[in-house]
Amino acid sequence: MDWLNENDEHSMDILRNAYNRDKSDNFPQTSEHTKFSNSVIDVFTQLNEALKLLKQKLFL
Repeated sequence: MDWLNENDEHSMDILRNAYNRDKSDNFPQTSEHTKFSNSVIDVFTQLNEALKLLKQKLFL
C-alpha cells in the first residue's frame, strides 16, 4: 500500500506541473468549454491506464 500512496503523490506532482506549465505558456483554448490543454488530458489518460493495469494485477 505504501507504493500506491507514493504513486498517488507522484501523480499529483505530475498533474500540478502540467497545469502550471499550461498556465505559464498561456495555452490557447480550443473552445470556450476547454479549461485545460492536451497535456493535462494526457496526464489523466496515463493515470487511468495505470490504474486499470494495477486493478488487473492486484485483483486477478
